[in-house]
Parts: sequence; structure tokens; C-alpha cells
Amino acid sequence: MSKIGGRQVEIGIAVEATPGTALAPTIYPKWLTYSMNPEVEKASLVSARGVRPMTSDSIIKKTYGKGALSVVMDANVSLYVWYMTLGSISTGTHAGETTIYDSTISVQNANASMKTFTLTSSEGGVVVERYPNCMINSMTFECDNDFAKYTLDIIGQNPATASAPSTAYIEEALMAYKDMTIKFGTSLANAASQAVTPLRDFKITVNNNLQVDEAFLSGSASMISGGLLPGSMKITGSYSLQFSDTVELNKYKANTKNAAIVQLSGASMGVVPTTEIVKISLARLQLNKAPKVFNIDGLVLLQQEFECEYSGSETKAIEVLVTTDNSSASM
Repeated sequence: MSKIGGRQVEIGIAVEATPGTALAPTIYPKWLTYSMNPEVEKASLVSARGVRPMTSDSIIKKTYGKGALSVVMDANVSLYVWYMTLGSISTGTHAGETTIYDSTISVQNANASMKTFTLTSSEGGVVVERYPNCMINSMTFECDNDFAKYTLDIIGQNPATASAPSTAYIEEALMAYKDMTIKFGTSLANAASQAVTPLRDFKITVNNNLQVDEAFLSGSASMISGGLLPGSMKITGSYSLQFSDTVELNKYKANTKNAAIVQLSGASMGVVPTTEIVKISLARLQLNKAPKVFNIDGLVLLQQEFECEYSGSETKAIEVLVTTDNSSASM
């Protein structure tokens, strides 16, 4: 009997041209945790038949794929993750370069236009499962004195078996706590001109609130290709810093809604040269929890929990810029 070590499992992702049409992986992220499985929802018939056992029959109501994937952050992985999370991308060459690209990723508001992807799980030569029509239900980015990472909550169609793909790994520069800066300001333009605020950690979650039930219609227990739609988007997060003045405390007390720019920088590349960048622009932060944390054996900290609001003046709630040598056309 074959046995599979956890390190034998390889995870690949490809953005689909047509929702539900599976593609071979175009990227293999370095994964930390993985829990994708076929999900089979069943209904049990509980009826009285003159006997004590409660259940006398069952049917399958829905079949789909569901689980989570956690991966370490680099610029190329970030391009995929943010595109699949937010849904809209615009790419052009970086100033002075011909093979370096700036991709601006923004929120796709039309429900039916969200991008889908195929997730492939090669499990130690025993089975290759390919989940098409996947979407990100929620995505969490966090950076706290270690490698930065993404955790993806994924829903897609039931998997089909496939032949093992030709695996290709690219050694990208990983991004970590040391590579992260954050600036605050009255607007995104103002924040860009401000000094860096030193943080202890930063975390943000984008919840797409996928409308799973709407992807199932009569005639089949399987999810319709392209039928999985996002609902209302909620963006929440937190950051913490040492309590050395009242600037951050007063923001919370006065309901001051600052913009924030979080940036991580990676490897040098190109002719100029240029640096890999992932820049997360948050238009307006509503601080919503008393922030002071008292540690008898340590420093007093401020831990701000926030919800990111849509700003009419900025015409956005969130936008992400990824500078890398990968264009969106090659995804």
C-alpha cells in the first residue's frame, strides 16, 4: 500500500480563460498548509418505518471543492493572489524597462466578471486532483516578524483526476517583515509623501462572501461553470506598534480615517535597475476597537483593528500595484 508524505504534495495554479475549463498550472507557489478536499453535501431521510434506526435513505445535494491554501509571499505569487482576489487588472511596462511590468489590481464590481482559476494537487504519484472554476472566498495577508504569507479560503468545482503536470519551480525572492513599510496620511497622495511608521505587525483580510448556493441550479448536483459569484466585499485588518505618542490613539478616539500605503520590496531586476514591489493602497481606515494593550513584562502597545471603507474621493477602497517581470498576459 502506497503512503504519501506531506512534502510530496505539489500545488499548482492557473488563471482560467473560460470559467470551469481546467488548465495545467502556470505557477507552483511554496505552500505551508493545504486542506482542499471534495465536499459532498448529503440529505438523510429521517422517517418513521416501525423501526428504531432514524435514517433510511440519503441523497447527494451538492458536490464541490472547498479548503484553504497558505503560501509564502513573493512578487509573482502576489500577482496571482491579488488578481484572483480583487478581479480586475491593468498591466503596462515599467518606466525605462521593456521586460518589467507594473500591474494595477483593483476591485471588479461586476459579479459575473470575476476571474476563476484551476487548482491542481499532485499527491505523491498516487493521484492528481484538478479543481476547476475556483474562486477565493477570502484572502488574508499577514506579516509579523517572519516571512510574509497569504492564506486563501477557496471554493470551486468538484475535482477530476488528471495526469501529472510537468512541474516547474521558479526561485523568486521571498518577502518578509524586514521588507515591509507603511505610511499613513489624510489621502493616498498625502500618505505617499509621509515618513514611514514603524510597526510590529500588519494583517488584512479581503472577504468576497461568495454566493455558493447561487452556483447550483436544478438538474445537477454539480456547480455550474461560471456560476460562482462574489457578494459584498468586506476588508478588515489590524496593525500594532509601540505606544510612544498619542497620534494613533487619537485617530481611534476622534474617528479619524487615514489612508494607508503598505509596501513590500523584493529583488533588484531590469536595466534601470528596478525593485520588485507589492504596494497595497487602502483608501480609508475606520479604526474600531480600543487599541491600548498593557503588558506587565513588556512594552505598552497599540493594536489598531480596522475596516477599510470605500472612499468616494479616491473612488476605491483598495488597490494593489505589483511590479515584477511577469506580465498578466503570461498568467
